[in-house]
Amino acid sequence: MTLDKKQLTNEAKQYKSLKDEIKFLTERLGEVKERLNDAVKELGEVDGRGHITLELDDDIKVVNQRKVSKVLDNDTAMKILTDKNLLDDCAPLVRQVDQDAVMAAVYKGQLTEDEVDSMFPAKVTYALIV
Repeated sequence: MTLDKKQLTNEAKQYKSLKDEIKFLTERLGEVKERLNDAVKELGEVDGRGHITLELDDDIKVVNQRKVSKVLDNDTAMKILTDKNLLDDCAPLVRQVDQDAVMAAVYKGQLTEDEVDSMFPAKVTYALIV
């Protein structure tokens, strides 16, 4: 890649301008979306599947589409599995390193700094700032 300082300067300016525009548009999009959501909730009609639709002019429809997701209720699952004697099969114990205990082991002299450093490898990332 050939580095042309003038071209790179222009691209850096364009990058900053685009970021600023995206920020403005993202904020504006959020404001408009909130107003439309409020209007649909207030004026829309619920269909048989639970979607709420607001019909506007020019054949434009705004829809709050109903989505259902299932999330495990851990407390309920643990009770049912315990009652059915399935806890060992369905919820095996998984060992996890306790970082506070690792640091305590260093303090007690049971682990060295080098050993701990190898447990926590550094990950370097870069953020582009213009």
